[in-house]
Amino acid sequence: MLPQVIKSTLLSVLFIATFALSNIVSAEQAAFTEQVCLLSMELDTKPKNKSQTLNFDDNIKMQLTNTVATKSHKSAIIASNITCQQLTGASYTGSNEEWAKFFDSAFQGMLKANFTDIQFTLVGEEDKSFHSAIANDFIVKEYIFTADAGGNKQIIKNLALLDKANNSVYTFSVSGNDMVEAEISQEFSRLVASIKKAAK
Repeated sequence: MLPQVIKSTLLSVLFIATFALSNIVSAEQAAFTEQVCLLSMELDTKPKNKSQTLNFDDNIKMQLTNTVATKSHKSAIIASNITCQQLTGASYTGSNEEWAKFFDSAFQGMLKANFTDIQFTLVGEEDKSFHSAIANDFIVKEYIFTADAGGNKQIIKNLALLDKANNSVYTFSVSGNDMVEAEISQEFSRLVASIKKAAK
């Protein structure tokens, strides 16, 4: 079981990274194939990449890799945020308790980023967007947040993949203003359908 402080720190980083985006208008470009840890995916626009190592104590550390791509539609920004958390010195369990803490930490991260009226929906098995042949290699959770950011209602569609064999968690999020809800759903479906195991 991961210490709570690790989860809170990581998920605060993830959610703040998702929403702390400037209102840059980006032109449509050819697809970009991006690799994050052991997975690859297709993005519509050239992403910005960051990587850092978080040391929690002498024995536990996390390699955090983050990719963010943005595009505009109807004067709104749609952000695709992909993160890989590779853990050493401790192990993910995939237990119901661990997932509950994962979602609670995400909620707390949004509160710290000054979001209000936060709503959470865990997507049922029949409604999931991720139907890849590699899905059986992961514990899969899809979930949706809606929240208000100073009068700007946001929709955030999320996919979390726990790779117990490689002690890694991947998160895929697509977010934007609710006026482009259909486009957010379309981009989320497109993104998760493009997920593949990276070539070695």
